[in-house]
Amino acid sequence: MPNSTQAKTILDIAGEVTSTHRNQDYGSPLTNHGRTARFWSAFLGADITPEQVCMMNILQKISRGMNKITQDTLVDIAGYARNVEMIQDEKHTLEQLEDE
Repeated sequence: MPNSTQAKTILDIAGEVTSTHRNQDYGSPLTNHGRTARFWSAFLGADITPEQVCMMNILQKISRGMNKITQDTLVDIAGYARNVEMIQDEKHTLEQLEDE
């Protein structure tokens, strides 16, 4: 984390966003993107995972960035990547609890 005289990096901002109000507003990434995955799966007639939701959102941000790369776009890409990690961590924790 930068000191008070340094500007926050894109990764700093994404880390803050994914660990604070977004979880409070939308639920954990597994819950939030899992819900989206179920909607997309029903709509597409194919099984979509929460991780794939994040990856497709990253692709959408890359597509937008082809027009203009903004800090917000880069923060969102980093945030979705962090969400994949958080989803995998939560799934691992749930699997461990089931094994107990």
